[in-house]
Amino acid sequence: MGRIAVSEARRRLFQLVGEAAEWHVPASIAGRRNTAALVEESDWRVVEEALFLFSIPGVRESIVDGTATPIEDCSENAGW
Repeated sequence: MGRIAVSEARRRLFQLVGEAAEWHVPASIAGRRNTAALVEESDWRVVEEALFLFSIPGVRESIVDGTATPIEDCSENAGW
């Protein structure tokens, strides 16, 4: 969506919320001193979950190792 001014975001708030939900692209809202992002709620929950998981020691390495494991090796019943 790009960066828009707070005054413009205020005027287009309902439209911006709809676009964030439909396109899953955050809007960057710039004020005089600060900038914020408008993100669709389910997208934000994914970010929160990723941040939580990566805060646990060893999880990042486990995910990397898991993505390198062939699918056949991921089940106790491999070869069925």
